[in-house]
Amino acid sequence: MREILAMNGITDPRTIAPGTILVCPAPPPGLPRTITEPPVAPGADPSVDPGTGPDLGPNDGPSG
Repeated sequence: MREILAMNGITDPRTIAPGTILVCPAPPPGLPRTITEPPVAPGADPSVDPGTGPDLGPNDGPSG
C-alpha cells in the first residue's frame, strides 16, 4: 500500500479526497490476470446486498 501511495505522491492517506483515482503498479509476471470470485451459496439471492440489514419502520423496532 505504501508503494501505491508513494507512486501517487501521497504522504498522508487521510488526505485522499473521495473519488481520487490512484495509479497502481502492474501485477508481477507469471500471475494469472483473471479475478476469481468466491462461489455463491446455493439458494442465495444475488439481488440482496449482504452488507445491509432489513429496513426497520417505526413500529418494527424492539419494544420496551
